[in-house]
Amino acid sequence: MHTRVIEKIVARIQCGHMFGTAFLISPEILLTALHTIDQYFSNETEIFVEFLNLGEKKIVKKVTPITGRDFGVDVVALKLEEPLTDDIPFIKIANSQIPYNIKWSTFGYPVEFPSGGKLEGRVLRVNEFFNSYSWNIEVSHTSTIENCAGLSGAPLLIDGAIRGIFIYQANQVIGAIGINKFTNLLDSVGIRYENSFGTDHLPDGLEERAAESIPNYKAFELIENAIKAKNKGYVIVTGSPGIGKTLVS
Repeated sequence: MHTRVIEKIVARIQCGHMFGTAFLISPEILLTALHTIDQYFSNETEIFVEFLNLGEKKIVKKVTPITGRDFGVDVVALKLEEPLTDDIPFIKIANSQIPYNIKWSTFGYPVEFPSGGKLEGRVLRVNEFFNSYSWNIEVSHTSTIENCAGLSGAPLLIDGAIRGIFIYQANQVIGAIGINKFTNLLDSVGIRYENSFGTDHLPDGLEERAAESIPNYKAFELIENAIKAKNKGYVIVTGSPGIGKTLVS
């Protein structure tokens, strides 16, 4: 995907002393990391977004949250007081499986680059067992940027689609939340997304078998609930030979 398209939909966000990144998912709705607007929830501090690449001049808009903390993720949807009138080429949102070591990219506003910067790298880890207000995707990056603070709220882009949102930065590792962890939030604000979870980037010959398979969401839910219920110790997965215990563990 051309970098210019990404730059147009991405904005710098400020709420009090907090700075971050946000991105458009419709002419009037943006997503960002919930923690970037903590001061709004604590004392109703105003929130502003700055679009630096939509025209010859910087565009500053006031926004208001249209979702809150009740979705259990570090993601929030914001609404512009006035919709943008520019012809913006929006990027599709994909709820799909993210393979290990796949290439990713983003554009955001880390503090070292207040005018914006592009980052890219490889996916290091995808964890399906997800704790609220944390991340389930870890990526590495090849950028020379040492301090990625301010990148929170930037889109995770893979194969030309938005596949998640960044919420955490530490040295060369960045954490993101996959789209599959907040589809209910997107549904609540009427945002459509492509749903193809589980069949991306399969080796030749496996696509048909994957399409015929039935995901064992119940097993994942039971394991995740068991983990959440225990602060320490072990969770033992039992079952007949060959049913996939190793795979889900």
